[in-house]
Amino acid sequence: MLMVVSQSKVFVELRAMRAQNYIVEQYNYTSTLCLGTVLKADEHSSTLTIDVLRQFRVIFGSMRQYFRLVEERCGLPASQMWVLQEVCRTEGIGINDIALRMGIHQSTASLLVDKLVSAGMLAKLRQDDDQRRVRLRLEPAGQTALSNLPGPAEGIVPAALSALPEVVLKTLNINLAALISELPSGEKSFAGTPLADMLGRPKP
Repeated sequence: MLMVVSQSKVFVELRAMRAQNYIVEQYNYTSTLCLGTVLKADEHSSTLTIDVLRQFRVIFGSMRQYFRLVEERCGLPASQMWVLQEVCRTEGIGINDIALRMGIHQSTASLLVDKLVSAGMLAKLRQDDDQRRVRLRLEPAGQTALSNLPGPAEGIVPAALSALPEVVLKTLNINLAALISELPSGEKSFAGTPLADMLGRPKP
């Protein structure tokens, strides 16, 4: 009787060990599958990140190349050429309106105008009824500089963005905002600086 009980006890223990081994094997198998899935996901994510990064390089490189061409042809940075272009389009335009059209800070627009006035490209005219308001007039030297433009002074990106369907542009705006939110600094003051001044040749 004792032998039967002992054999039964051994049998139960063997079954328990087998069950435990089976659970361990299944856990290891599942873990291997999960790890493989994670590795594949990470690999896919890394490839996608590189693809997006390369597209940014194409955009930035194209902008830099174009802005350099503008400066070589006109002898002025593209940001200043954009100001001249807006004055040419609207004779007598004010600094505030230039800032709005270029999407830059008023102080930045004022600084660009002052440089162009000092270079003899623009003239400031005071209104008789309000001496505080300044109107801008294109000078012959400014007109000559504009005649050398290889394309739009604002660069190639605004035209490319305008060519996109509205739904694509809205989606791009949302996605870029999400990207900016992930940046460590996310310095929003850059939004008021002309791209040409950020991507142009470094100042000596």
